[in-house]
Amino acid sequence: VEVDGSRSFSGKYVLVQRLTPSGPTTVKHVVLGASSSATFTIRLPRHRARVRIVMPSSQAAPGYISGVSNVWKSS
Repeated sequence: VEVDGSRSFSGKYVLVQRLTPSGPTTVKHVVLGASSSATFTIRLPRHRARVRIVMPSSQAAPGYISGVSNVWKSS
C-alpha cells in the first residue's frame, strides 16, 4: 500500500477491509512507514474474496478527506 500527498503520512494507518454480503469487515490495521507505504499479507478464502483499503478521515489530517481504494478481487 502506498499513500500519496503533499505531506508525509508516516505513522498513520489504513484499514484493510474484506467486502462481504453483509457489508465491509476490517481484517487488518496497517501502519504506514517513513515512505508513506507499507507491505503486508492477509489470508483470504480461495475464491471470490473482495478487498479494499480505506484511510479514515481521522488519519488523513487537516486539508484531506478519507480515501478508499479500488476493490481487488481474488480469483
